[in-house]
Amino acid sequence: MRNTTKAFVVGALAGGCILATATRAHAANPACNSFGHTVYIAGSSASQPILQALAYQLKQAGSSISIIYENPSSCQGLTDLLTTGMTETTGASYLDPSTNPATLTACDATNGGASAGSYVDIGVSDVFPQTCVDYSNIPALTSSQKDFWGPVQAMVMAVQAGQTMYPSISAEAAYVVFGWAGQTNTIAPWTDPQNMFIRSPTSGTESMISKAIGLPPTKWLAQSPFDGGTAQHESGSGAVVTALKGSTNMMGAIGILSTEFVDQNRSTLHALAFQAKDPNGGDQECGYLPDSSSTTFDKLNVRQGRYAIWGPLHFVANVDGSGKPQPNGMSGDAAADVQTVIQYLNFDASLTAAQTLQMIQASAKAYTVPPCAMEVSRTDDGGGVASQMPASGMCGCYYEALAAGGNNPAALGMPTSSYCQACTADADCADAGIYKKCNYGFCEVQ
Repeated sequence: MRNTTKAFVVGALAGGCILATATRAHAANPACNSFGHTVYIAGSSASQPILQALAYQLKQAGSSISIIYENPSSCQGLTDLLTTGMTETTGASYLDPSTNPATLTACDATNGGASAGSYVDIGVSDVFPQTCVDYSNIPALTSSQKDFWGPVQAMVMAVQAGQTMYPSISAEAAYVVFGWAGQTNTIAPWTDPQNMFIRSPTSGTESMISKAIGLPPTKWLAQSPFDGGTAQHESGSGAVVTALKGSTNMMGAIGILSTEFVDQNRSTLHALAFQAKDPNGGDQECGYLPDSSSTTFDKLNVRQGRYAIWGPLHFVANVDGSGKPQPNGMSGDAAADVQTVIQYLNFDASLTAAQTLQMIQASAKAYTVPPCAMEVSRTDDGGGVASQMPASGMCGCYYEALAAGGNNPAALGMPTSSYCQACTADADCADAGIYKKCNYGFCEVQ
């Protein structure tokens, strides 16, 4: 850990910059394979909402695919996939698509005849595989595996909703808070390690934030000599939510989560605005929320590159010589089923217009951002961003309308962006400036 005497401060909120711009399955549980057409996905706990939304969409499309989900952590899920013969023993759940989103039903995962645990078909990670290689020493991907990008999610440092005195944190301040565990160097009000709820070093949430604040996961407070215990070292995103909500130290409690879990709990939790360091030199002058304001769900500051801690979900699978996803060779699952799941999660060009629309809606339901709503992209965690123009056409206005309407396709709200103009055909966009293309009911630039 670096030693420093520099005075760090919580990121100021100048000029309106915070702008508005499961346990091991018991024998009594049903066998996971009993649900038929199984695809085993393991890794990120933060990916649970989009997988639940996908399971429901597959059912609505008439598919008989059953998703079996395990959430050890992002980098552990990739390790399970990349290491020949390795099984995952975290409690497995069948994502029951009879509800929207799908509900989790515990099941006994012994696919492929494994005596304990399950063989993984798809490893899901919040971070780029190279981040797991760098931080967790996992095997690197070979030509026999491929990283398929899914919808974008953001990570946040979250506090209880009643804590409004300190609404923002800088990268430097977060380095001190999580690196020094509230000891020696302190940043008020986060000075008690027992009220800092974090994850393991293999967690994608922790690894992505690590890239943004310059603190490797192995140097976080749970590994420091100042750690007052391990009660704050949580097993998954849901456990962080529970611990953060349950803390009696309203001012000093802080946790790390994906925005999905904070957005689902806005009445009790809220995200801190984040003041980032610029990877190309210089720092942001103020903190930004992922959304345009604390009351919206539009992820506008993520989509336009102002909020810094974000990236696509990564679905890694074995592939054949032509790059088509394949199941784990020991799982016994069908290649066609694995390929279908990846096609949906990757918003593949082979999807029909109706299927693509369903996945845009599923992304909004899971508080993630479909690729067509992103105006920027990046190729590594914590790296710079570049403008992008999705080949399939933009859907930013429709995504904003979904978010404003409570993610209900039948009750669209008013989009955040002022340029968004309703339309039914391209001709309706003749007076919309550069926004000449009618996509999903709104004029877009492409």
